[in-house]
Amino acid sequence: MTQDIIDNSKIKLIDVLKDKLSISKRARFAVGWLFLSGFRELRNEIENLEKLEILAGSRTNKQTAEAILLEKKWEKAVKDTLEKTRYLPEEKRKEILDEEFKGLMNDLSYIKPTQENIEFLKWFLEKLREKKIEIRIYYKEPLHAKLYLFE
Repeated sequence: MTQDIIDNSKIKLIDVLKDKLSISKRARFAVGWLFLSGFRELRNEIENLEKLEILAGSRTNKQTAEAILLEKKWEKAVKDTLEKTRYLPEEKRKEILDEEFKGLMNDLSYIKPTQENIEFLKWFLEKLREKKIEIRIYYKEPLHAKLYLFE
């Protein structure tokens, strides 16, 4: 029997999402709150999707907001840095980009620059840049809906 209502008492949402995402090509979510911790738990399943589209309410935590804003800063930093280093060997370019990323991470106040967080944020930002994850914020009024569609 399919469980249509998930209240996290007997069946956990994270388990259902992992199960559904693992057999999906695309997914669309509408959620009231958006937190990076959820992305971290679903990273492996999201990795195999062609696309994940999210409509989120304007309520989020500072960690998630900073990560989304970081994508814009990182994109500019990468573009500028690559232009300046285009004649350097690939290994040296990667080293410079890693240092640039660590510098941006140090500017964030709510994300500890641990190796695990750095690796996760690099992955997350890459998915945003590739448009494999698209996030839109619904700001007109509070959004409390939760909808998960899988293709």
